[in-house]
Amino acid sequence: MILLCVPLIFSCVSQENNNAKIPSKNKDCETQIIFGDLTICLPDIKGMIECYSDPFIKPNVDKMASINPGQIPIAVYVSDLVVATNESSSKNIHKYEGFEDYPFVNVYSFKQIQNQNITLTQVKDILSEIADKLVDLSHYDITELNKKMSNIDDNLLLQDKPVMLGRYSLNPQIESIIMLARYTIGDQERDKLSILNYLLIENRLICYQYVDNYKGPETIDNLKIRNDSFGLNFLRENE
Repeated sequence: MILLCVPLIFSCVSQENNNAKIPSKNKDCETQIIFGDLTICLPDIKGMIECYSDPFIKPNVDKMASINPGQIPIAVYVSDLVVATNESSSKNIHKYEGFEDYPFVNVYSFKQIQNQNITLTQVKDILSEIADKLVDLSHYDITELNKKMSNIDDNLLLQDKPVMLGRYSLNPQIESIIMLARYTIGDQERDKLSILNYLLIENRLICYQYVDNYKGPETIDNLKIRNDSFGLNFLRENE
């Protein structure tokens, strides 16, 4: 399983606002997940299946989470196309095998901030510290970016290390960074596009990362639309 991993930086997180309202545990929704004192309602996303508890998915996600100290998986959404493809295959394979070749979403948080009140200012500061540690290609236009990716020397910037293509805020409760990385899997290279999002639900920080294969400039716009729709649905489900 491939994720564009960027460690969460906690130097911006203080104990301020610890007298803020404690999250409500009583929520009326179909799928609930408990994260510390927060009850999270998971959104129903058309064309995707939430499957973190699946015995094929969970070990892969947990292994990736272990790379970032304290990371706690909450949910994983995979494309229903992988299920349709695998179930129609003549091969004896698990229905979710190869899910990383399709768009997927990883939802998580961190033990270090469990039950802590986080402010919007702190979210912006955390994202700024992460952005400062990435190679920033946001000043390139799409044509320049594609040329850069096709240059062998410049490709070294992308090997197993994400670069930043942009940063934006869809909603006052969500801060996002668009990233790109190149991975070598066997004898193949894959470019993975990812949008890393930090959002607040009842003063608790929840992260989600929407990942897809990079196939050209249109991938960025398409992923951004799906990513933003996921975030808005997530917030709406937890209002």
